[in-house]
Amino acid sequence: MCRFITAVVPAGIDLHAAKPLLEKYGMSFKEVRNPFLEAQLEGDRYLRATRSTCDCDSVLGSAFNQEAAQTAATVTGDIEKLKKKGWSQHKIERWLAEKSGATVRHQQTDRSKSVAELAQWREFISAMLSDKSTDRLGLLIHMYNGTLEDEQIQIKGINHISLSEQFENSLLEMEEDVLYLVSET
Repeated sequence: MCRFITAVVPAGIDLHAAKPLLEKYGMSFKEVRNPFLEAQLEGDRYLRATRSTCDCDSVLGSAFNQEAAQTAATVTGDIEKLKKKGWSQHKIERWLAEKSGATVRHQQTDRSKSVAELAQWREFISAMLSDKSTDRLGLLIHMYNGTLEDEQIQIKGINHISLSEQFENSLLEMEEDVLYLVSET
């Protein structure tokens, strides 16, 4: 299973003309032929957005990431195991402090990466919309069990968002299987 970010654009978009812009931002925009999804798109084109192997680590939709809850449950389980091994409360607290320090350093690195990724998405979409390559660009996140071509994705809804001050928050709060249509206004 892998998570992928895909894009939806109007059928008339000239991807060849947009190629320099796509390359500048490291985007793929490779056409995906998924009949199940295409039937829901009213003629729009469905594209693989990024060049990455998968988008599991993307910041898009990360506000709903269950990793933090899983980490807390894991730590609680680890503490119980350490107690059973005979670790003292002092030794466990020292272990937790070391683990916490490593987590803070890791979170600071992740936060910097997230800010950079959000800025890159904003710049890319803004450039696509402002150079009139398209008047709208859709983004869809889905956890695939199969291939991009065969997955039976049911779009749960369509949210319209603009390149406003809250754009980055909208990207962070993206839900799977909801199509987010971005426009300049």
